[in-house]
Amino acid sequence: MPLLADAASIVRSQTVEDLYGSIKVATGETLINAFSRMMSSAIREYTILSRVTAFDLGEARIVSLDLDEVAKTGGDAADRQTAIMYMLARYVLARHYYLTEDLLKDLSPLYQDYHRKRILEIREDPKRIVLDEFHRTARAKAVRDQVIVDMREGRKWNVQVALISQSLDDFDPVMIEFVTSTFIMDAGPKQAVEKSAKVFGLSDTAKLALETRVHAPRAGGATFLAIFATKFGTNTQLITSTIGPIELWAFNTTAVDTRLRNALYEKIGAAQTRKLLATLYPAGSAARVIEERMNRYRDKTGIISEEKSESVIDELIEEIYQIYNKNNAAKV
Repeated sequence: MPLLADAASIVRSQTVEDLYGSIKVATGETLINAFSRMMSSAIREYTILSRVTAFDLGEARIVSLDLDEVAKTGGDAADRQTAIMYMLARYVLARHYYLTEDLLKDLSPLYQDYHRKRILEIREDPKRIVLDEFHRTARAKAVRDQVIVDMREGRKWNVQVALISQSLDDFDPVMIEFVTSTFIMDAGPKQAVEKSAKVFGLSDTAKLALETRVHAPRAGGATFLAIFATKFGTNTQLITSTIGPIELWAFNTTAVDTRLRNALYEKIGAAQTRKLLATLYPAGSAARVIEERMNRYRDKTGIISEEKSESVIDELIEEIYQIYNKNNAAKV
């Protein structure tokens, strides 16, 4: 298969020059010079796209790609990179979702039976594309346009699209229009509740439930409001997702808990850390314990220095590490 570098050299061939050499673009360059410049820039800025593919998901049925380090915000270059990385991730995950039997004619007869069976299996399997931190695509029009196409046409391909973000403003109106299942995981302030009620047509009972019953994950589970649009009408229901303390610690994103967990990961490993933290703090968080310890160091104005705040967490990390060592010594 050709690489980007090959495209930059092929465009200089005499055949291409004869066809497009005299065409000018908005910058005043010839079309060929503009294309070469863009290819050179892409090769330099996106090394991942300019080399031979070295990543294969094989037969994996569940795949998660972390785009945190490559999907940034803060300027045109960052927004462009975010768009490219989201589109690349979508291609990696969903490149087989839209295969059809029409493609078989382009294959050797030796492989057609195999791929015919494979395509039929793919078409029958329910598939899902999940995009978290969707607010990062706010300025990535190509990504949002592709998501809308996936939502519009997903049913005939048996593809579900899930979009996750912290605010209703992160979703385009047409995306909300296509939604068949909505899950509100946190009520937010009163104005957020009012906006959710207006957008989704919540009843007064649903609004009250959203304000008083919906809460983040804790020992008893995470209660959220689910809205299902069906052929027979809209159903609204409070649902509680119950998971064990090990899973609560695995999914915890609170700053102090994350720091505690990650520090212990380095000391005793991920599995042992989650198991130990689940035993010591089955609610899935040590934030309350840390807050109580920090209160000892607050001055009369209620302020605690950054140095004292850091030392409280470091002390707790060391205490837990000693507990781990003590338990291991007892086992021996």
